[in-house]
Amino acid sequence: MKVYQIVESRESENGNKDFVHGVYQHRVAAENRIKVMVRAYISQWAYKIARMTGWKRGRNSQNFQDAIVKMANPPYRIKEIHVDSSYR
Repeated sequence: MKVYQIVESRESENGNKDFVHGVYQHRVAAENRIKVMVRAYISQWAYKIARMTGWKRGRNSQNFQDAIVKMANPPYRIKEIHVDSSYR
């Protein structure tokens, strides 16, 4: 039997850490939840970009490029876990 975990990779002071956002019985359910989470993630970055001044050649030009990279590579992924169900 398999279950599916939604994992978010975050950068921290001690290195990368993985945070679990839920465990799902079906892969489709996990994929649908990731779609919602990615939409919110991109919306958050789009709002930040809209509030930037000097994004083309000014002080926020590097922040703008970083935001584009983060929007293109969301931190969410599905991890497949095998569960032993032989006790049934």
